Amino acid sequence: MSNKKAVNLTTRDMEIVRFMEETGLPLSASQVSKIWFWSGNEKSALVCAQRRLLALYRCKKILRIREYVGQEYIYYLNKVPNQLKHKQLMIDFLCQLNMNNFKVLDVQVEWKAIEKSYGVRPDLFLTVEFSGKQYNLICEVENTKEFDSKKYEKLTSNINTEKSLHTIIPNPMLIVAICKEKPNPIKRANGLYTPVWIKADDFSNFSNLMYRLVK
Repeated sequence: MSNKKAVNLTTRDMEIVRFMEETGLPLSASQVSKIWFWSGNEKSALVCAQRRLLALYRCKKILRIREYVGQEYIYYLNKVPNQLKHKQLMIDFLCQLNMNNFKVLDVQVEWKAIEKSYGVRPDLFLTVEFSGKQYNLICEVENTKEFDSKKYEKLTSNINTEKSLHTIIPNPMLIVAICKEKPNPIKRANGLYTPVWIKADDFSNFSNLMYRLVK
């Protein structure tokens, strides 16, 4: 008879696995702590996340990798993720949303719904709730390149007049540029559109997003 104790998985454990299945995004324990276990106590949340990820790993629901001893493990499904830094930056943005009282209702990675008509495939298309209202965030995540304002000229010009867009983007829309340098305004038919800039290095200006939603 084996002396190993059975590992009991929780509903939250399976939520984490389901998120990884649906988005293909890898997760670290610190990120899981800020999305699924956040209570304001960073240390306590991290301990909970580490414990649950270890349980999932032991049950062979997820895999993990790290480059060197002492580095935080990155947990993933099936195969080692490529563009790891880029994908981790996406998750870091979701962490910031959760820690700043946003409720993330839906996450779509490499959103293709407007690619054919508007020539853009955003890194993230999010449905979020903030202060009782829902919004759609179109997010470009650039850890090495500048935000390309030109490719969003057609979309921002048509967003208020093209009826088909209202079905695809049902809530008030914001374009969010998560990058190192401040993005240029987007030229549109009726003037300039200023994307919300979030610093990719440290998210120190995350309040830019909240300001745009409440002003």
